[in-house]
Amino acid sequence: MLRHSHLINGMADYGVASAIHIVNHPEFVPTWEVPHIHKRDNRFNRDTDLIVLPEIMVEAKAPILQKTGLRYAILVQNGFYVLQHGMAMAELAALYDGAINIVSTSAHITSTLRSVFPDLKPPIFDINYAFDKKVFSGGGEKRNLITYMPRKLPQHSRMLMRHLWGRDLRGWTIQPIDGLGEAGVVELLRASKLFLSFSYWEGFGLPPVEAALLGNKVIGYTGIGGREYFEPPLFEPIEHGDFLPYAAAVEREVARQDNGASVADEFAEPIARLADRYSPERERRGLEAFVEHAIASFRVN
Repeated sequence: MLRHSHLINGMADYGVASAIHIVNHPEFVPTWEVPHIHKRDNRFNRDTDLIVLPEIMVEAKAPILQKTGLRYAILVQNGFYVLQHGMAMAELAALYDGAINIVSTSAHITSTLRSVFPDLKPPIFDINYAFDKKVFSGGGEKRNLITYMPRKLPQHSRMLMRHLWGRDLRGWTIQPIDGLGEAGVVELLRASKLFLSFSYWEGFGLPPVEAALLGNKVIGYTGIGGREYFEPPLFEPIEHGDFLPYAAAVEREVARQDNGASVADEFAEPIARLADRYSPERERRGLEAFVEHAIASFRVN
């Protein structure tokens, strides 16, 4: 959301401004570098303001916005969250129908919205996640390193690690990526050759794409939402919880790369396609379409 806000503020031709409002933590300052304007009060103008709600806040905030006459859009970054609301589905559908438009960040999210709300009236704008090619590209010196992020499904990652430690990894090191900023994550992914995915109920799933763009073979769970990019040979999907094939796939890849295979060289073409598919240029075009529609809806009303 911070990135979208920053990009909208760079669209001078549209004559609009955007600010981030952290409802419960007005003092919030991000630990990563994303230029943005921070709105710290609760004053809004029903004639000029459009509130973009994340899907996790629709049930609590959309009824208030409807009562006060404030227009809103919805940003859905995880379709699974849509189904975790507590209110009746008919009431939730009415809140989604009350939005000016909806932003989806993956094919799975769009499919979920179409299925859950078959009569959905607002248009859905598909705006892809984007990866800066200056940051997410190879160039580091690779070493025999396997990386993974332990935050998602920690029980699964612990079980797989214990299994692998009892196998012959031919001197390779396994290192978790945890508690690091973007620069630290990128540094480790540039150095590693193999990334293990433990994605779970994802709308999209960023880490596997980041790892692949930085020259890693990615093995593991798609998180469902990641199916749109989890394509061999760069990605090797594993059925959720199937530890023996997971460990065997890791051992095969270790042996393969020990025999001279280089992911960055061998899979240069799929990596380039991945970078193009999730480029900042495509993201900007999608965001411009969203802004144009929002402006037009104000003119009509």
